[in-house]
Amino acid sequence: MEKEDFLFKQYAFLLERSFKFDHANPKFKYEAQAYIDSCLEYSKGIEKWVSPFANNERGGPTLLHPYLFDNQNTKVILLVLIKGVGTQNKPIENIRFVIGSKVDEKWKFELREGLVRSFAYENKHPEISEAEMSLRVIRNLIDWGYMPLKRLKIKDDFFEKKSWK
Repeated sequence: MEKEDFLFKQYAFLLERSFKFDHANPKFKYEAQAYIDSCLEYSKGIEKWVSPFANNERGGPTLLHPYLFDNQNTKVILLVLIKGVGTQNKPIENIRFVIGSKVDEKWKFELREGLVRSFAYENKHPEISEAEMSLRVIRNLIDWGYMPLKRLKIKDDFFEKKSWK
């Protein structure tokens, strides 16, 4: 099977895990959204604390599926879609990464600094859907070592890396 074809099997595997987790843990997405709503990062350019998710002129932020868990579902990578407006007043979409870990039965989240994936628009029309954005990001994470190519297996040591690239 080709590498690209197997990517869809990996994506389906991760989606199924996410939806099953959501079903078994209905409070999780609300805990994640509470973090997103209250998250602040220091902006050196304006020398103050700002929300990295506030630039949503077109709605959002949106928590995308799948959630990328470790094998024990105690660590997670969340993809957060921000729908903004870029240069020349054209739409742009960014995905920011939030890392979570379960400590004493409570989830703690933090922003993964310095890693943003951007998607531009052509003539104010989306080039790709939110599902395809997720798929492309997952492809990057698989290439960086989250899962072995052509295997339905998660590498837990991926969560310990300081850099994913």
